[in-house]
Order: sequence, then C-alpha cells, then structure tokens
Amino acid sequence: MALGRDRWVEVTPSRFPHERDGLQYVRAALPDQDPYRAWTGVEIITDRGRSLDVDLLVTGPAGIFVVELKAYSGTIAGDRYSWAIHHERGMRTESNPWRLNNAKAKELKSILMDTLRRQTPRSRPDPNAVIPWVQAAVFLHNPEVRCELRADDRTFLFGLDEQVEHTGLPGLIGGLLTQPPSNSWSG
Repeated sequence: MALGRDRWVEVTPSRFPHERDGLQYVRAALPDQDPYRAWTGVEIITDRGRSLDVDLLVTGPAGIFVVELKAYSGTIAGDRYSWAIHHERGMRTESNPWRLNNAKAKELKSILMDTLRRQTPRSRPDPNAVIPWVQAAVFLHNPEVRCELRADDRTFLFGLDEQVEHTGLPGLIGGLLTQPPSNSWSG
C-alpha cells in the first residue's frame, strides 16, 4: 500500500518526469505504517549557507536515508570514483553520484547533531543515542540499467526490486529501506 499523504510530503515537486516515476515507485512500495515517512525535493541549508538538494529523504527502521534518484539506462562500468555509462547513443563518464550524496548525508547528520546540542545544552544527551543512523544511497530506477561495477564499488547502490537479476543490484525497498538497523553500519 502506498504511503499516505501524512507520510509522504512533496516539499518541492520534481520537474523531471523520470524522477517523478522513481519517486512514485518508492511511494507505492513503502509500507504505510510507522516508522516510514518520506519527503521529496528537500533543500538542506548548511551552516555556511550552502544549499544541498535532496531528491528523497526517507525514515525507516534502520534510520534516515538520503536517496539520489538516477534514471540511467545502459551499462554502468568503472569504479567507486568514476562511472562509464554505455548506452545506445554512445558512452559518457561522470563521477559516482554516491560520493556527493554521501557528503549530503554527512552534512545532514552534522546539522541534526548540532541542533540537538543547541536545544538541550544542560542535559547533553548522547547524540548517537538520540539521532538515528543517516545513510546516503543511490537509486537507479530505470529497468534498462545494468550495473557491472565490482561488488566493493557498489556502495549503497540500488535498483528496482523486481529487476535484481537484470540490473545486478539489490532492490531499494527490500535491500535497504525496509531493513532493520544493522550493527555493521556506523554513522
């Protein structure tokens, strides 16, 4: 069942049809129950005044996920730093989008910790006990994508749940967003 209006907040509507398709996929697949909530088109303003655009922010049992949506088609090769995307019109290279998205997730975690410290100066709760895990992820939501990156270069990279065999990627919903907290993650 799709997340209801009280659990799915469209802060800024996406102007890209392919991104709206990916967002709709996530909304339809997430359970409509606690602790799930999602916000789309979020702008995070850092303490230095820098604006960070977040496609999708999701809370789930394992924490908060900063999700970058990509509608790439074709085959993705390369490594954890640079991708070569081979498609019907040729090939292009770009930086792995997870790296920039991971910086956004770290900035969000820092903002949450700083806010907690400022709001509770006397009691000083342990921020790690109060603030959930914050993790970056990239969601390749085009069914025509195939990932040929080595396993250790696929850090928090996900595809469509029903296309795992074709894409070579774990599904976003079953592989990340609905999973319980893991002791192997640190944040």
